[in-house]
Amino acid sequence: MPLIRTVDLFFRVIDFLVILRVFLSWVPLAFNSNVIRFIYQVTDPIIEPFRSLLDRFMLLGLGFYIDFSPIIALMALDLIRRLIISFLFSMLF
Repeated sequence: MPLIRTVDLFFRVIDFLVILRVFLSWVPLAFNSNVIRFIYQVTDPIIEPFRSLLDRFMLLGLGFYIDFSPIIALMALDLIRRLIISFLFSMLF
């Protein structure tokens, strides 16, 4: 059970960092901060593949643009978390 809790905690921390990044994008902050730089460095590899995938299907240049890549990244992280935990649960019990 400690392994399953550790995996769950890891994914919850990553989820929190992605959500925090979304809120930080709404507030003009100094991006020279080490904490903000750390958040972006951790979440960039998670969000960027979804952003580039969505950019292929979005009509850019038409005005208002909402970035849905963090939402899709959170859904993908949740799916991966569930798969890993169910696999670990089946292996341990």
